[in-house]
Amino acid sequence: MSRRLFITLLAGIGSCVMASSAFAERPETDLAAGRAAYQQQCARCHGIQGTGDGFDAKRLYPRPRDLTEGVFKFRSTATGTAPTDDDLFQTLTDGLPGTGMPDWSHLDESLRWQLVDYLKSLSTVFADSPPEPVDLGTDPGVKHVDLAQGKAVYERLGCAACHGVNGRGNGFSAATLVDNWGRPMRPKDLTEGWNYRGGSSPRETVERILTGIDGTAMPSYAEAVSTGDAWQLASYVHSLQQDIQSTMIAKAHRV
Repeated sequence: MSRRLFITLLAGIGSCVMASSAFAERPETDLAAGRAAYQQQCARCHGIQGTGDGFDAKRLYPRPRDLTEGVFKFRSTATGTAPTDDDLFQTLTDGLPGTGMPDWSHLDESLRWQLVDYLKSLSTVFADSPPEPVDLGTDPGVKHVDLAQGKAVYERLGCAACHGVNGRGNGFSAATLVDNWGRPMRPKDLTEGWNYRGGSSPRETVERILTGIDGTAMPSYAEAVSTGDAWQLASYVHSLQQDIQSTMIAKAHRV
């Protein structure tokens, strides 16, 4: 390879890296662009004004979020406070399995950030109750997982009352639960790891334990457990998850 060709290739690679880095940077806020994207992608469910009364809202369960209320379920922040920008971006990107909220990962990254900025403009919670990130502690690692301890925490916190003794979502209180708006809600079947909203890894489960799921019957246990116990509980919950293929097989018994 000639020296001139080598230099030309290096310059080309450098230009690609710079372009990639520039694309990865968060764009400046453009509420007009965010609003246009919202009207095209989100208003059908969440409503023109973001009040959760879109054309398709009545046929969806759970109902689309009223974004003007500022009550967000999946956050890395203390209960009652606003989510971080990254929390909103992650929900937009990954969607919420088991609901009508799809993932929007196919949208340009910069457009998703514009949507984040526009969503924040719909509620005063971001100014009134700014994000308060929760300390999740330190992952003890696989070698230090104690499932017996995690199960004991599960029992001590009364998780079985809603999620059931075996995590099937069939606890004795399950049928009586309602959300903040009086609508019936079902606790998560913890064995269905593929259907977790907000992620199913131990870390993401620790996040749910310590931040709660605002607007639902799932409270924050930040004041009730240490971060160490929260990790062991999350590992126990993770151990309950089953492979999706094994649960899809109906095994008949001869009668």
